[in-house]
Amino acid sequence: MKQLVSFLILLLCFTTAVAAGPSTNLVKNGSFEGPVGKFGIPKGWGSEPYNQKVVGGAKVGKKCLQINNNEFAYSLGAQEFALDGTKHHWVSVATWVKGKDIVKGKEDWAKANLQILFFDAAGKQLEGWPELGPWAGTFGWTKYAKMFAVPPKTTKGKVVLGLINASGTVWFDDIQVLTRAPNQNRDPFDLISN
Repeated sequence: MKQLVSFLILLLCFTTAVAAGPSTNLVKNGSFEGPVGKFGIPKGWGSEPYNQKVVGGAKVGKKCLQINNNEFAYSLGAQEFALDGTKHHWVSVATWVKGKDIVKGKEDWAKANLQILFFDAAGKQLEGWPELGPWAGTFGWTKYAKMFAVPPKTTKGKVVLGLINASGTVWFDDIQVLTRAPNQNRDPFDLISN
């Protein structure tokens, strides 16, 4: 009987943890370990070149994405995914980032960045330009994570990353976009609060 009670308690804890846990990553190939396609673009991250290459020296796994501009330019990769704002009210976005000699352009926002954008069924962008960055200068691998409210009219999300009219080199690794239930608006990457 004692073994049965112990088993039931363990099962209850496991199912509660699974039910409360974050969803599957909405971003495909966020670790950049997958195949590289035309122009050396990592699968799922665009079709036109943007001064990118998949390189070793990753923070997680073996590979990461490097984007380099020798002069001020827009060099951006992107990935879209389905996202129903009526069912998913929050997303957690996280990535590892490293920078070298990133110099901002004329505007304060012209730096390295990772943005999460939301769109309605007509393709209209909602709620501005939510971002994890921006970043400038030189810095080692650093984890950035943040919760974002999903506008109710959202039907599609998009991650945009790279150098926005800036020069220098930025690396990205282990990009995650996870949906959260309405009662789970705490950041799953915040290990102190959770």
